[in-house]
Amino acid sequence: MWPDMEAVYLNYRTPKRVIIASMIIGVLPLIPTLIAAAIASVFSIPLSEAGPPNVPFGSLLYAMSLCFWGVLISGPIGIIGATIGIVWSLCVAAINKSRRLNLNA
Repeated sequence: MWPDMEAVYLNYRTPKRVIIASMIIGVLPLIPTLIAAAIASVFSIPLSEAGPPNVPFGSLLYAMSLCFWGVLISGPIGIIGATIGIVWSLCVAAINKSRRLNLNA
């Protein structure tokens, strides 16, 4: 196979980073939406997609609440990235197992 590579096992660091990064990308647009919903709930401000409420910072809350629609793009990217990371981890595990079996034989 590879010279002097039989004893070296692949690590899971990079697939873990891909999974974590893709999950962060998938959830990122929800953060401003949840903050806007919490502020609106605390101050009893009606928040809807019809338009900004007539209160100070109403347009900011409205813009923050509309960030939810970004999940339509980032959600599938996050799911695809996490799936790639999981498949990558399974491939690394299979390669490490086959290397261990080849070394023991």
